[in-house]
Amino acid sequence: MGLDEELVEKAIDLLRMKSPESVNITEIYSYLRKNHQFTERQLQIHKQVAGQEEPHWMHDLRNLLVNKKSKGLLVNPKSKHWSLPRDIESEENLDLLFDASIKNASRIKTSGKRIFDHRNGGEIEIVSYTIENIEIMRCNDGRIYQISKKLFKEKINHMILCGGYVDFGVLHRWSAIESGIIAICSKLSIKDGKIKFTH
Repeated sequence: MGLDEELVEKAIDLLRMKSPESVNITEIYSYLRKNHQFTERQLQIHKQVAGQEEPHWMHDLRNLLVNKKSKGLLVNPKSKHWSLPRDIESEENLDLLFDASIKNASRIKTSGKRIFDHRNGGEIEIVSYTIENIEIMRCNDGRIYQISKKLFKEKINHMILCGGYVDFGVLHRWSAIESGIIAICSKLSIKDGKIKFTH
């Protein structure tokens, strides 16, 4: 059975009313409780492998929101907050930006420099790179991460749609990948404790 698109459409109605402000997920839940007729299944408790038990509709709604985010129709500008994407003044060529980022990754690797993990401390090094992927390693435990072209473009695009100025954790929830992207992308910088994208 497919997810009830009406859930996310009503959530988007609320986001339109609140735009350009972001809305906490608890406020979205509250709005839906008052404005949506739930099915019996949606009201049943969803048991997760780990984490809280909640009605199916809450779990379904979050999946629907994430799906809209992946299509660039919604943004998640900070933890547990949702909003409509910002209007973009100029189009960014993300393919060219990734190509430039591979060149930066090559320079960092060749120089032997390490990348600072902005959220967790420690260091990251670039292991390898191709035209489609950059592999990085967290130095303290040897854990390997991939920054694929697809992931890079999706994350940078989301950041642009958020307005280009976001908290740590918005670019990527894993700090090693987030710090890796910041290091290789020349259009990203850190300003006032946030990540900034410069067109």
